Parts: sequence; C-alpha cells; structure tokens
Amino acid sequence: MHSPSEFNEPVADFSDGLGVIRAYHQSILGFCEGLSDLVEQLELGAIQDNFGQLARQIHQNFITANDRHHQDEELALFPCLTQAPAAPIASLLEQLEEDHGELELMWAYLAPQLQDTAQVRDFALFSKAMQQFVQRLRCHIEHEEEQLLPVVERLLSHEQRRQIGASMADLRQPEATY
Repeated sequence: MHSPSEFNEPVADFSDGLGVIRAYHQSILGFCEGLSDLVEQLELGAIQDNFGQLARQIHQNFITANDRHHQDEELALFPCLTQAPAAPIASLLEQLEEDHGELELMWAYLAPQLQDTAQVRDFALFSKAMQQFVQRLRCHIEHEEEQLLPVVERLLSHEQRRQIGASMADLRQPEATY
C-alpha cells in the first residue's frame, strides 16, 4: 500500500475551467485507488500498525479534493451552463447535483471510520461500503467525462472557460466563503 502524503493541488494553471475539472477527476480517481488499496488490506487481513494513519491521511486528502471539486462544479461551472444559450443540459446538471448529494451521504458513513479507525467494528461491512462508494464515485466521474464535458466544450467559448477557471482559482483564496 502506498503512503499518501499531504494534499497537493493538482492544478497549477486555472486558465481553463475544464482543465481544472479534468485534473480533479484524475486526482480523485487516484484517491479511489488509495481507498481501494485500503479495502484490499482489510480483506487480506493485512492491517498494519500504520492503518489508522493511512486512513486518516486518505480521509483528509479526499475531503479536500472532493470539496474543492464540488465547489468548482456547483459554484463556478454549473451556473454558467444554466445561462448558456439553448442549454440542453438542465436535466444532466440536476442529475449530477443529485449524484453529489448521494455520494456525500455515502461518504458521511465512511468518513468518521476513516478518521478514527477504532470506530470500524465490522471490517467486512466497512469494506463493502467503501467498495460501493469507490464504484459509485468512479461511475460519476465517468458520467461527467463522457456526458458533461463534451457538451461544455461545445457550449462555452474559450473566454467563458477562462472565466470559469478564474472563478475556481478565486474559490481557493483563504478569504473565500462557500
């Protein structure tokens, strides 16, 4: 199992909002790998002394990446899409926002146990819930990559995408409130 480090912003250039979304998708898929590794360790009974530390680090990194990604979408990208001329994606945006809520509920069950592994009483149940979460999250990202982003590329100009990226950068400023 690889040892996660502190969260590193996966984006250095916010000049294209779609590039930011794609970079975060890759980052979150990396965290999915870390979560899958954790599940594998549980299933093999190979939990080591540093299991709690690894779980907490994955937990913290994932929260940071996931929160920023959802804010990027819901506060910077989605509002621009609802104002796009003849936007044929209203139902898609609604579905993606519902997915975000569903994933947040699943994460709410898992997060306390990752933060404090002493709360994991049933490793089989925890493992199954983690597998379901990872699978659901991967499907969600795939849906965004295949359904949302191609439409966004057609609907929004380069300048609009640049403005969205600038809004995403602003969301990372310490004084920003969500």
